[in-house]
Amino acid sequence: MACIVTSASKTKAMTLAQKINNYLKVSLTYKKDPSLNHYVSLWGDLEEVSKTPSKNLIKRCVCNRKRHQQLLSNVAVKTAVSKINTAGILSRKYTNFEELYDDLLKLIGTGKTGISNCTVYDCALRVGSIMSPKVEPKEYVYYHRHLCKNVRHIFGISHLPHPYRMKYADFVKLEPAFKKLTPIEVEDFLCLM
Repeated sequence: MACIVTSASKTKAMTLAQKINNYLKVSLTYKKDPSLNHYVSLWGDLEEVSKTPSKNLIKRCVCNRKRHQQLLSNVAVKTAVSKINTAGILSRKYTNFEELYDDLLKLIGTGKTGISNCTVYDCALRVGSIMSPKVEPKEYVYYHRHLCKNVRHIFGISHLPHPYRMKYADFVKLEPAFKKLTPIEVEDFLCLM
């Protein structure tokens, strides 16, 4: 059973299963009463995308969650929006999230674009959430630079097998309690650990 020490001052380590259960309690409470939570809900954030007028939709999809990272420069957002619109991403049919993420990564996240893996992930979540049928992560949990240390810590490894995603099944294999979370929730859980 995986064990996580949440701070140096705590004498008793909390198990990973306990942390997952605590996360579930907080997220369920938040879904019932949003005023109780201190961070922007991923689920509420995705719901807002579908209400965005179409002319601003791609810009809204590129702009990040403030809780998740620093605000992007206007130049980076404008360039990413232009590239996504030109490529016609919204009109394509995607069968899985990996295809959508990889297309967006090649388009706006490779090279010196000012767009991080985190922003590509957020954008892919938003675009996928408005597609019919919805395209969301099922096989992989995505992480970015700051989450890599959390992933390495809980798995007890020094090197990650992939720079920005790991199989969801690997998380469940490590700790069966992860099965209570979707891949999107696992990523959110990693952000809050």
